[in-house]
Amino acid sequence: MVKNFASGAQATRHHRRPGRGTLAIAAGALVATLANAAAAQTVAEPGLSNEIIVTARKRSESIQNVPLSIQAFSSEQLAASNISDLSDLAAFAPGLTLFENVDRGYGQVFIRGMQNTPPVGDTSRELASVFIDGIYFTGGVSAINTDNIERVEVIKGPQSALFGRSTFSGAVNFITKTPGNTFRGSARATIKTDNEYEVSGNLEGPIVKDVLTARVSGRFRDFGGQYTNAFNGAPLGEERDFSVSGQLYFTPGERVTAKLTASYLAQNDGPPSSLLVGRKPVHNFTTPSGVTFYEGVVPLTGPIAQNTIPTDPALIKAFPGFAQFDTTPDAARFSFRQSGLRRNFLFTSLDLNIEIADGYNLSYLGGYSDENANRTQDFELSATNNYFLSRRTDSRSYSNELRLASPDTARFRWLVGVYYLHQTLFERDPGAIFGSDIGFFGPLVPGTILVGAGPRVIVDRKIDNYAVFGSLAYDVADNFTLSAEARYQKDTLQDTVSRTTGQTLSGNTKSFLPRFIAQYKASSDLMVYASAAKGLRPTTINSQFAARTEAEKALIRAAYPEAKIDILAPPESIWSFEVGTKGRLADGKLLFGVNAYYSYWKDSQDLQSLIAPIGVNGSPVGTLVTINGTDIKAYGIETDLAWYVTDQFNLGAAFAWNHTELTDKRSNATIARFLLAMPSGQRLAQTPETSGNFYAQYRDALGSGGLSWFGRAEGVYVGTRYASVLNIGETGSSFDLNLRLGLENKQYSATIFVENLLQNKTFESLRQNADCATTAGCSTQGYEAVLPHRRQFGVTLRAKF
Repeated sequence: MVKNFASGAQATRHHRRPGRGTLAIAAGALVATLANAAAAQTVAEPGLSNEIIVTARKRSESIQNVPLSIQAFSSEQLAASNISDLSDLAAFAPGLTLFENVDRGYGQVFIRGMQNTPPVGDTSRELASVFIDGIYFTGGVSAINTDNIERVEVIKGPQSALFGRSTFSGAVNFITKTPGNTFRGSARATIKTDNEYEVSGNLEGPIVKDVLTARVSGRFRDFGGQYTNAFNGAPLGEERDFSVSGQLYFTPGERVTAKLTASYLAQNDGPPSSLLVGRKPVHNFTTPSGVTFYEGVVPLTGPIAQNTIPTDPALIKAFPGFAQFDTTPDAARFSFRQSGLRRNFLFTSLDLNIEIADGYNLSYLGGYSDENANRTQDFELSATNNYFLSRRTDSRSYSNELRLASPDTARFRWLVGVYYLHQTLFERDPGAIFGSDIGFFGPLVPGTILVGAGPRVIVDRKIDNYAVFGSLAYDVADNFTLSAEARYQKDTLQDTVSRTTGQTLSGNTKSFLPRFIAQYKASSDLMVYASAAKGLRPTTINSQFAARTEAEKALIRAAYPEAKIDILAPPESIWSFEVGTKGRLADGKLLFGVNAYYSYWKDSQDLQSLIAPIGVNGSPVGTLVTINGTDIKAYGIETDLAWYVTDQFNLGAAFAWNHTELTDKRSNATIARFLLAMPSGQRLAQTPETSGNFYAQYRDALGSGGLSWFGRAEGVYVGTRYASVLNIGETGSSFDLNLRLGLENKQYSATIFVENLLQNKTFESLRQNADCATTAGCSTQGYEAVLPHRRQFGVTLRAKF
């Protein structure tokens, strides 16, 4: 594909409401300001750029000439649709899904329907990854906002050859802005109903003209949530973000550039707007194993209520079970508090480029990230005070990439590079904090920390990735090019399972990951291409299973013989084949891109929660374990269209059909457990098979004083998503309609808008989970649902100086 021409509308998430009088006053004030300033301004440039330059292949290329399925969003497009983060962006890149589970703590990127089954919340093992300026980003993806972004590239299909690990199904690359030589700045304020406020600003200019420039920016967002907790009358879905960033751009000569970036973000969220739905009273389907579910589009029934306050910490710490956690060095940093998320994130990078000879470039990319997150959750997502889960995660990484590239204009072009990544992930999981005795794990006194259902594994994970990579491209003729890219890498993984026992496990994966491309330019306005690429996700370690006793391991293996559980889960791989075309019609005013792909995903790694009904002491014994499950077929069609009808009026649309299908060649533990059958034909969960969007925008001068007006309509369609690979419960499809109307000149703009005008009430996400609120042993099934985003009205004010 080409780019997301339909880069309109804002993604829907759970947000909340200020008074409408406040919005009217703010809008009126800015309209008056615009009118007064209009006489001194010229008419703003209409529309969006017809073409974007991208760097998806480590070179600067026109998006229309890149033989890849790629969607790109310029900073102007992001602003036009008020896209402020990856959640917003995902709505307008068909085939891209941001799955945030219950809250923002575990955001995962899925591309082309390829999903972790189920989501693992482990940022070191993603199928698709996020990059900033080409640097691997290992933190929570909701930490990224677009205020300092020049463009975003969504690249589909395996990108392992040039981007490296965790790009099994694709990559999302955020390109930051470069400080300029002119003193300038901008400010933005957005107010929405449901108590949502956002302000941001930036300032840039020269420190030493033509040698050293700088840019600083900041953003604050506060959102009060759209739902009220029936348990205590408090809001659900509160979110608060604060971020600052700075850049230095150094140009000591014509052949050397260096960009140093640093950013910091803090998030403080309250209990999420999520609920357990589809519970036993409404079950309408019984599996062959006798377990009941709600089948079909799962409804919202019953009160929206969570018990958001854990048992008294003093009572918890009085029980012996807490001592095992309390002996770890960082115990004092762990807190039992109201459920929610606290996260701090630091990211720094250096992008250095040296032209060592005419057209030959030596480049260095270095990055460092440091994230810590503390998350406490009401596990059963109901008013019942059964138990909470709490986890603290610290993630750090640094990476280095050095590459040498030949001139872009040569008939034979090449690139060679080396890469090293070091990543650590430290997870402290003290287990479940019980507020009552639900009878599953034997007699428990309220306040006990659960030991039996899963050992409180404290995982200290280290990852080292070494790689050499390169690419070759040759213009066989003026209109025909062949290229080959490849990466050879070694991925080493080491887990220290517990600091009290010091048990250390390790594994490594060596892989060769090629991509081949043939590109033919039928004319200056039409290009066709074909490609084949391999992706791989390395070996992983089953740390929780390893922490079990030999007797407990034997019981779990006996209960799930089809799972073939081992300490190391072998790697999974994919081969993807793609054909596509990109072109221009109507004197370049109509741009299009269409592609089709077929992928075969072998030995898919499947994270499962397994429980042996009777343990060594008479109580159940359980663990989380990754197994190599079924093979998967993935194929589909993706298309983009942009039509710049006139200088004032433009249209855009994008659509993706992304089909996934489990084969019957290997077992899937979830399907075997509930359906008593081998998998055949089921779709992967949490991602839609079909998705699309459109926009229509008109802008024109308003009088002769330099003032213009604009209107924009944006529609987003998302197909139904299954809650699990069982394909029993689902969300149903959704359609959001957003409208925007504004005034602008070269210095100021004001936009009033409504999002989700038609009051779409589809769940944001749905995931199968045990119902632990009412049944002993969590023995019945339900669904974790993120409640739908409600209609919001708002105004955005912008100023440049």
